[in-house]
Amino acid sequence: MAGFLNYFKFRNTVADTVQSRLLVIGGSIESSVESALALGLSFAEISTVPALIQREKAVDPLIESIALFDTSGRILYSTSTNQIGAHVAEHWTKAVAATTGKPHWRTDDGKNSVVGIGIENSFGVTVGQLAIRYSHATIEASSAAMGHRLLQLAGIGILGSLLFVAALLGTVLRRFLGRLNTLENAIKNVSEPASGGDPSHLPPEVSKPLEEALNELEDLARQLPTKGSR
Repeated sequence: MAGFLNYFKFRNTVADTVQSRLLVIGGSIESSVESALALGLSFAEISTVPALIQREKAVDPLIESIALFDTSGRILYSTSTNQIGAHVAEHWTKAVAATTGKPHWRTDDGKNSVVGIGIENSFGVTVGQLAIRYSHATIEASSAAMGHRLLQLAGIGILGSLLFVAALLGTVLRRFLGRLNTLENAIKNVSEPASGGDPSHLPPEVSKPLEEALNELEDLARQLPTKGSR
C-alpha cells in the first residue's frame, strides 16, 4: 500500500514540476507580449511574437506547441502555423472561464495537457490567453520508471519479511523439537529397569521436563468431567 501511495505521490510531483517549468517559459512570453501592448500595439499586430514563441518552444522538448488566442478563442499566433485562425478546443475556453481570480489555468484531453496564462493590456483588461500544450508521454515514462523501482523495493521488502518469519519459525521449531527430544529421552529412561521407574533417579535436565509434562496431564485430567458430575 505504501508503495502505491509513493507512486501516485511521485507522479503528482512530476506533473506539478513540469507545469511549474512551463509556466516559467509562459511567464517570459507573457512579459514580452504585455510590454508590446503597453507601447500601444494591438494584440493581433505584434510582429515579434511568432519568432518569440518558436524560440521558447525550442528551449524545452516537452512542449508540443505554443499558441496565443483572443477572448473569442481564435488563435492569433501558434508554433503550429496551420492552426492560426482556427478556434481552440471547447475545453480550453471552459478552463479559462473557470479560472476567475487565478493566475493560470490548466486542462487536458487525456493525451496532452495545456497550461495557460492570461494576457492583459496596460489597463489590466484581459485581451487573450497564452497556452502551452505538452505531451503526457514524458510524465508517464518517468512515472513508469519510478513504479518499476518501487515494485522492486516492495519485492525486496516482502522477501526480507518472509526470510525473517522463516528464521523465527525455525528458531521456535528447534526449541520445540529439543524439548520434545528431552521429554522422549526422559520417558525412555523411566521405562528402563535401570532407573527403577523412579523419576527421582533421573538428572534434573531430564526429570524437570517430565515433571512438567506429568503436571500438565494431571491438570487436564482434573478438567475432565467425572461420572458423578454428569
